[in-house]
Amino acid sequence: MRWILFLLPIVIPVMILVSINEYARYYSRTPYLKADPEHCSWACHNNTNYCKNHHVNFLKPYFHQIDPFYFGMIQFLKSCGDYKGANIVILVFGWPVAMYGLLVGSMLLQFKIDRIKKGKP
Repeated sequence: MRWILFLLPIVIPVMILVSINEYARYYSRTPYLKADPEHCSWACHNNTNYCKNHHVNFLKPYFHQIDPFYFGMIQFLKSCGDYKGANIVILVFGWPVAMYGLLVGSMLLQFKIDRIKKGKP
């Protein structure tokens, strides 16, 4: 039963990600690459300022705090030589694996605490 607890943090986000991507691909009202002031698309990915000017409302007051981190991350990924490869290795695999490792470590510590509280070694 415990193995389910370790698999759920990986399976659920992947299922949500795949579902959202498939929904967006098949049911999106806007062309995928065309810039649209009403909806985000790959045009926003390729031109961050376009997206910030047309689609962002709530975070506008925080751009001065977010932008250095955001554009710093992009520059770091570009400095690796292969932006797409670095993006996949670091952000798609590396970061989630690190977070999953921390979560599993926390769960194992909690199981150990529970065993100690019950008086079992």
